[in-house]
Amino acid sequence: GFARFIIRRADRVIVLGDSLRTLFEGLLPPDRVSVVPNGIPWGTTSALTAHGPAPRPFRVLYFSTLSSLKGIFVLLEAIPSVLQVRRDVEFICAGPWFRQEEQTKAMGFIHGNGLDRFVTFTGAVTTAGDKQRIYESADLFVFPGVQQEGQPLVVLEAMAAGLPVIFTNRGCLRETVIQGHNGWEVPLHDSDAIARRILWFMTHAEARAEMGRASRLRYEQ
Repeated sequence: GFARFIIRRADRVIVLGDSLRTLFEGLLPPDRVSVVPNGIPWGTTSALTAHGPAPRPFRVLYFSTLSSLKGIFVLLEAIPSVLQVRRDVEFICAGPWFRQEEQTKAMGFIHGNGLDRFVTFTGAVTTAGDKQRIYESADLFVFPGVQQEGQPLVVLEAMAAGLPVIFTNRGCLRETVIQGHNGWEVPLHDSDAIARRILWFMTHAEARAEMGRASRLRYEQ
């Protein structure tokens, strides 16, 4: 009741995407709810010319707080399935752990499945330059979030760096990443679907590069 009282007094409410307008149905008339997407500062990117055959393994990037709610375990559980088909791949997990017990659980999973040489944890990334270098060193961005979201900045950063995105239907990500144009949606908690999509991107270099360019253009627009 208190929330309704406060919200109804607002002249205007701002949401991050059209799909989030429904949060205020019955609280405010539609003309008092405005959509203002997130924006981030990001300069030119070298990633758009870096795709294609390379002497290094294919690089999959996860960049967020490392927690079950942000989908880190869904990604980790996809890795053994990817490695059954291709082993020229590495997974970069950037960001701080949210809970010590989740870090311990993740390390146990990695050691128990022999994934140590395929997974790198960078820890917290504190400077803009380091952040941009990590994004632009990758071939693909994965954000398999489980909890509800708004419009995650890390997805916009990946797009700005020219990366296609694998994502889940959280917040307004369906509006941010266009299915089949600059990324692919996977169901919640579905590590098998993530593995299949990663393998698809690994074997479709031209499509991956085109989707990366589409990500950058969509970010600019």
